[in-house]
Amino acid sequence: MSGIGVLLVGLVLGALTLVLGFLLWRSVRRWWRAWRYGTPIDHSTLLVKYGREMTEAPDRQTLAQLLVAELPRVLQVKRATLLLPEAHQLVAVDGVGLCLPVSHAAARWVASGGEAQSVSRGRLRELVQQGPADLDWTRIWVPLMRGVDLRGLWLLGLRDNDLRYSPKDLQWLTAIGRQAAAVLDAIH
Repeated sequence: MSGIGVLLVGLVLGALTLVLGFLLWRSVRRWWRAWRYGTPIDHSTLLVKYGREMTEAPDRQTLAQLLVAELPRVLQVKRATLLLPEAHQLVAVDGVGLCLPVSHAAARWVASGGEAQSVSRGRLRELVQQGPADLDWTRIWVPLMRGVDLRGLWLLGLRDNDLRYSPKDLQWLTAIGRQAAAVLDAIH
């Protein structure tokens, strides 16, 4: 075989190795994401569907039902609650007796970011640990923001099979939280 023939065989084998390596990497990555986050969720379809249902909600109780029961079921969340402002406190609408001062450091921290945040690490974890013990079950805090105003907090707990929330889940939850805040304004 000539030098050019050896070079071509080497290039073909190298390209084949790269393609197979890439396919293996994608398969392992897909498996790892499914193991860590569960079956992928079509966030855009859910945003349209539940955005429409929230917009059609005639009152706070209907909106709370969507955020506390229906959406958590779709996301495979074991526990959720919605806290809405009443006299300088955020009070659970589902009557579980949970309330949090609007000025609580964790509530201010989440509101200042305006995005859904995980309690698994960082400053929010420290702030939650300093607060009431009945917040220990929370894993995600979603602020319901309208501009810079906090209209409520949506708290989500563990997911089934101890699945984690993906970064896309947090972005989607933020969008749902903003839409819920707009609906609360319209209802009010």
